[in-house]
Amino acid sequence: MSFRLICHGGSGLSAPFAGRVFGVEPDGHLRYYRYLGDGTADRSGSTGWDTHSGNTIGHGWTDFQHILGMGDGVLMGIQNNGDLRWYRYTGDGTQDPAGVLGADANNGNTIGNGWQNFLHVFVRAAFVRPLGFEPERVIYAVDQEGFLHWYRYLGAGEHDSSGATGWHPNSGNIIGNGWFGFKFIVGVGPEIYGVRDDGALHWYRYTGDGENDPSGATGAHPNNGNQIGRGWAGFRSLFAGPSSIAGADAIDVGYDTLWGVEDNGDLRWYGYGGDGAQDPFGTTGWHPHSRNIIGNGW
Repeated sequence: MSFRLICHGGSGLSAPFAGRVFGVEPDGHLRYYRYLGDGTADRSGSTGWDTHSGNTIGHGWTDFQHILGMGDGVLMGIQNNGDLRWYRYTGDGTQDPAGVLGADANNGNTIGNGWQNFLHVFVRAAFVRPLGFEPERVIYAVDQEGFLHWYRYLGAGEHDSSGATGWHPNSGNIIGNGWFGFKFIVGVGPEIYGVRDDGALHWYRYTGDGENDPSGATGAHPNNGNQIGRGWAGFRSLFAGPSSIAGADAIDVGYDTLWGVEDNGDLRWYGYGGDGAQDPFGTTGWHPHSRNIIGNGW
């Protein structure tokens, strides 16, 4: 198999939502995976994966440019015509190609339009912090001029093609500039990871609330833009999410997980727990299992 689109499902208020990954095959089938491992090397993919991993849970996902894992079971998909569609999956990965089990009544509703021309679209999913659930579903989008736009969706998939329902009033505001030259950009909570075309991995943290500021100064961490690794250009796909290590201690919970798919289908796992300290060689802040292969055929 070779997935056309992949996203981490984020986390959520309930434990069953942790560690979920969704992949869209070229024929439009949607597959479910759940990983609760700690990055232990196992190319066979038999360690740390839920028994339902690899099951088909839907079909008809061919007309999407991006899928976004928003946390707590919510997925959003950007269609080729620019429509933004909303879905929520509350199932456990039971085989169901029809996509009926665990489906929300609002699945497939259009909640916005005009999303087709962004260079990159990535998310700050709902996730669990040590002090409780963080229900924010923030979408970041880089336009053709390199401006970074901020959106927050507060709705529950109510149909509104105009995009007037359920959005934070700051949605669409510009919060930064100069976001050119990235091969991949992914988000995990307040952190943003960008892979430059030369393979350099850069770190950012945004703590603002979508206040309009094209300079990018509002809500910016002083370490923003620092390089924290190199050699990331060879991946075919990159996605990210919060830690979902089963039985994780306080240190493990503090890791963001990044997943890279190589051209041969190998899936590599990384855990980053640093604060963006400058380190082009990537020796600081990484989980010891980082770069291990945890599966193949992706």
